[in-house]
Amino acid sequence: MFVATPKPFEAHASVLLLSPPGGNAYIDDNPALFSAADVVALQLATPSAREQVGAEHTVVLDDSINEPLLLLSTKSKDAARAQQALLTLEKQLESALAGLQHDAGAPPGTTIGTQILTQTPRAEVTRYDAIEHAILAVPIVFLGTVFGRRLFRRRPRDQWGAHPLSTRAIA
Repeated sequence: MFVATPKPFEAHASVLLLSPPGGNAYIDDNPALFSAADVVALQLATPSAREQVGAEHTVVLDDSINEPLLLLSTKSKDAARAQQALLTLEKQLESALAGLQHDAGAPPGTTIGTQILTQTPRAEVTRYDAIEHAILAVPIVFLGTVFGRRLFRRRPRDQWGAHPLSTRAIA
């Protein structure tokens, strides 16, 4: 039995951490940027951060490239809430990064910056749950069809007596 549930909406963004002014931010592979990205991602995974965002979210460091790129994702049953949660998450990322650098005693003008590279203009319906239901439904329908045909197949009337449970075969 399947129960109709509202489809979840997701909003995504990718944020690049930029090295302090004075160098080319797009070719500088400063290891401190990766450390800062890891720490910020962990800070945004805390229960208090989750509470402030107001929706299910993830912040992960993209390890498929050699750049400090954070991938942000929010998920909610309401499109507006998912999009608003993404904006809140971006602000929290900026705040967490600024707090991290302030605590480390970074002088003004030498702080790590951020650049939003991509962002969904509006939250989109996810289809993962539909795929999961389809994966479960296909074998069930197949087995039901096979066994249903075997159990309820029609036999000619002259073969009814050959069935082991018929009254003619018992007598």
